[in-house]
Amino acid sequence: MTELGAPTGDLSGNAAGEVARHSIWPAVEERVVDLIAPSGPHRSSLVFTNSRRLAERLTARLNEIWEQRWMAADALAGSAGQAPVGQAPSGQAPVGRPPAQMMAAAGQTAGAPPILAKAHHGSVSMQQRALIEDDLKSGRLPAVVATSSVSSGLQRVGRAGHQVGAVSRGVILPKFRGDLVTSAVVTARMRDGQIEALRIPANPLDVLAQQVVAAAAMRDWDVDELFSMCRRATAFGTLSRPVFEAVLDMLAGRYPSEDFAELRPRIVWDRLGNSVSARPGAQRLAVTSGGTIPDRGSFGVFLAGQEPGSPGRRVGELDEEMVYESRVGDLFTLGASTWQIVEITRDQVLVVPAPGAPGRLPFWHGDSVGRPAELGAAVGAFVREVDERDRRGDGTAVQLARDHGLDENAAQNLLRYVADQREATGRVPTDRTLVLEKFRDELGDWRVVLHSPYGAQVHAAWALAVAARITERFGVDAQVMGSDDGIVARLPDTA
Repeated sequence: MTELGAPTGDLSGNAAGEVARHSIWPAVEERVVDLIAPSGPHRSSLVFTNSRRLAERLTARLNEIWEQRWMAADALAGSAGQAPVGQAPSGQAPVGRPPAQMMAAAGQTAGAPPILAKAHHGSVSMQQRALIEDDLKSGRLPAVVATSSVSSGLQRVGRAGHQVGAVSRGVILPKFRGDLVTSAVVTARMRDGQIEALRIPANPLDVLAQQVVAAAAMRDWDVDELFSMCRRATAFGTLSRPVFEAVLDMLAGRYPSEDFAELRPRIVWDRLGNSVSARPGAQRLAVTSGGTIPDRGSFGVFLAGQEPGSPGRRVGELDEEMVYESRVGDLFTLGASTWQIVEITRDQVLVVPAPGAPGRLPFWHGDSVGRPAELGAAVGAFVREVDERDRRGDGTAVQLARDHGLDENAAQNLLRYVADQREATGRVPTDRTLVLEKFRDELGDWRVVLHSPYGAQVHAAWALAVAARITERFGVDAQVMGSDDGIVARLPDTA
């Protein structure tokens, strides 16, 4: 009988999982440090990631690697009074800790001083972002790690070299093989000036309602004058009078059913005098509740004031799940600075600075913008051409990948990625071919996968329609999810 706890060598079965693979992140992090280091080819650099969590993690690792390099170089030089390699300066955490990406849900940073890069995203306070931007512009900070999607991040390459005759330079580091396809297509489209078309929403009535309340809060309006002013805006150029009056009806408290009875009227519409005026509180409502970004359930992070429970300067914000998992006394990193929690209130986290101390890396849950359908069609066309050339075997597929900005390793990886997909399903998803496959998951339920390049903006709505149709036709609660690369449906095995 095998000794309890000892590996048997039998790794088969549904629970075995995939074979362990080496992470690409150590190589990516070292490459980024080479590019942004003060001794490197650039004076200042912007590093774009696609999430706030990744921005914080990457910033922490860049600073840790930079400190390790600095200490190693200092040890080799034999400088007096410096800590040897692998030992942190006095009062700081040791640098020989697991990298941030190896931690659990939040991760942890080894407390390296933020001398190489700082994180810059929407959850860092405006004051902190302004200081970071000033440090970058003045040359005191070599790099900033900011959040951006892949496509808009590439478009922001144009921010580099803002001088007459200067060349904008950018380096793209895909995280996995699927990223190679999108990166290659976006790079080629950027070189050719093929940026996605701007589509202005037509007659967004939620925005119209906000603007009517804001306008009425400042003064009384003649209805005809207010309608004429709204129609001058591009988004409302085709706004009809009946739709406009329906919005006024709603704001004045005339609701279509009793389901909206708890909503308070915000304006007074005098139909006889043909005027609109604001109700009490409309101005405060317009100032505090404007915009179309939904409430994300975030907690504001503030410096603890002199009096207990009184907040000071705003530092940033944390996701409510991150706060739920935190306790008073915990340390976390935000904007490449470490903070200690001294109090958690109903909607705020009060902190004090804890420079040099190790802290948890925060995480946020948010919706991605998703790949536009126009870019999805271009991705599908590129995959189709690569597949056709690779099938011919004349070597032009590699050249096509190189022409799209990929180096030799990336080009070969792309070809293997397309070949693996073709081998697994017989066809590859393109702008002309969608691939549908089904299989049983580890629980024995059916999984149906639609492979499509057209992006989450198409697939999200499509997934909702598919889920509704499955429930309507078969009476089962299907779990359907859309992503940039297709739709996945999980169907319970009720047979």
